[in-house]
Amino acid sequence: MKKIFYVIAAALTVGLVSCDAMFDELKPMNKTSQDVITSSEAGLQRVLANLYYNMPLEDFNFRQGRFNVRGWDGGLSTLMPSEFYTDNATHNFMRNYGIAGGEYWPYTHIRTLNTYMTVLLPEAKEKGTISEKVYNEMLGEAHFIRAYMYYGMVKRSGGVPIITEVLDSKYDGGKSEGLYIPRSTEEATWDFVIAELDEAAKLLPVAAPAKFRASKYAALALQSRVALHAASVAKYNPSFNAGAKAVQDKLVGFANGTAAASKYYAKAIAAAKDVITNGGYSLYGFDGTKMAADKAAENYQALFLNGGGSEFIFGRGYAGETQGSSHSYEEYYSPHQAGSGYHKHGRYNPTLNLVDVYDNIDGTDGTIATRTDGNENYSIVNPQGMTDFSGYIRYADPTEPFKNKDPRFQASIVYNGAAWRGVTYKIQAGAFNGTDATIYGPGTVKGADGKDYQALGGGDTEISGFFGMDNSDNCNGTTTGFTLKKFLANAPQPMKENGNTTTTYIDLRLAEVILNYAEAVVESNASAETANATKLLNDIRKRAGMPDVALTLENVLNERRVELAFEGQRMWDMARRREMNVQGVSRKALIPLLDVSGATPATIYVRAEWYFDQAGGGNTFNNSAYYKGISNTNKNGLIPNDGI
Repeated sequence: MKKIFYVIAAALTVGLVSCDAMFDELKPMNKTSQDVITSSEAGLQRVLANLYYNMPLEDFNFRQGRFNVRGWDGGLSTLMPSEFYTDNATHNFMRNYGIAGGEYWPYTHIRTLNTYMTVLLPEAKEKGTISEKVYNEMLGEAHFIRAYMYYGMVKRSGGVPIITEVLDSKYDGGKSEGLYIPRSTEEATWDFVIAELDEAAKLLPVAAPAKFRASKYAALALQSRVALHAASVAKYNPSFNAGAKAVQDKLVGFANGTAAASKYYAKAIAAAKDVITNGGYSLYGFDGTKMAADKAAENYQALFLNGGGSEFIFGRGYAGETQGSSHSYEEYYSPHQAGSGYHKHGRYNPTLNLVDVYDNIDGTDGTIATRTDGNENYSIVNPQGMTDFSGYIRYADPTEPFKNKDPRFQASIVYNGAAWRGVTYKIQAGAFNGTDATIYGPGTVKGADGKDYQALGGGDTEISGFFGMDNSDNCNGTTTGFTLKKFLANAPQPMKENGNTTTTYIDLRLAEVILNYAEAVVESNASAETANATKLLNDIRKRAGMPDVALTLENVLNERRVELAFEGQRMWDMARRREMNVQGVSRKALIPLLDVSGATPATIYVRAEWYFDQAGGGNTFNNSAYYKGISNTNKNGLIPNDGI
């Protein structure tokens, strides 16, 4: 019996495919018959567009574990990218830590994929609607999308049911037991994802049919990410409850983690090396020589504003101003003094934890200097109520601590005194005069010169931090001392009803593939690859205006953290390396205070625990939280992740 297929019309004009002229030309359809779909290549493309749209890309519209959240949905979920769940950044007043959102269980989309792969494409080829070449390319894209969806599941839930066929024939009018596919082991699920990408790479063309569609090297780039993730989990997985059924059956964990890790590291190296050697990509703006610091900062910022250029491998485009075809980074995350006019902004707050990871341009430790005694250890401090600020460095120029940092810091983060968009940003948490201090709130402090100084540095239109901290609607300034610059245009974008940002989301780019390769080489002691990995690692650093470093695990991980900051990698890097289960994790803030106790005002910086983590008692993360639950096990018969 021929089927009726329902296609989400919105998917045809937005998101991943919206900038592809071929897709733009297609007219939306809400439902259509199998015969109509298989009678034209355009019909098949419509289904494919919908499949791309439903890929679990953690893009600019990824919010609290939900995908494709666009516009205002009546809650704060529109404000929470995955980076806010890590030690890299936070929302300016909401506490989050861990792995964002709940389970991901896309079997409705997988059913559509399987129908597309096993029914629609073969029928269209048999009819002569599409050539063998087009058939293979479309089938390759479907394998790529299916791999991405299963990757989205296995990294959250461990082993899942692997379904590659349409199950209609399993309905028997009775118990239909053939519909109940058990969970595969975690290792078998990772193997399936990697095998799907092998198949995709065989079928896909070297060059994608259009920018936001998959190519052979997109499949291999994704495979380098997937295999590295699997290898890390196999190597670093902590102990779980041996009595839990999911643990006993290896639905979570590996029978032999050491062997699995070796297998996956080798696969990550091979896939990454193929992309690097044969893919035709190059680091954006890099000519092989170390860039000057100012040029390196400009180049790194331009990489994200110009869609990645020669470095782009795969991602999602946004076509324009209509609902769903843009995103809201400009509205929500522009600094307060140079925003779009939206009433909620300045809410992306990088942490001091991350800022200290950026080294100086000469390669020396970039930890921000705050103390005359050099004691820069993180101290869990509540600066409210402090009156003794002896021992702190008094800076006549508030930008002094940041001037020599990695150019990628300059391109990504706004700090106190920074100049950008024609504005000098004032980020001040308080003022003190030697005896009295006002911190985290409005008011004035009388200076030694007899003048009154505003504690937060000015009125709320003149400052970008630490005001309205007790009110979610009014808290439009940073509460960590830093705010976002990366991904945002060099001039404020005017507010539009449905979002005003069309910056391309770059999901896979060459620098990540190089870092996947370097990490896998170090972790697996692949000595034959060491020299090449060292050179490639330092190519990234030269492009950033930074000096060479040795190929060590610490150097690779630090480079990964700064190069890929705010790109959605940190949460999964922490998860796959099992670095989240540290009790009492807290984000840190750098608190700028105006010292008016002397003849001339100066700025000091106080290291403090981030206000909202402190108020909530820090964060905890249990091992079991690395795996999300499995819903409806009383109906589907699947073994749950309970009690692991």
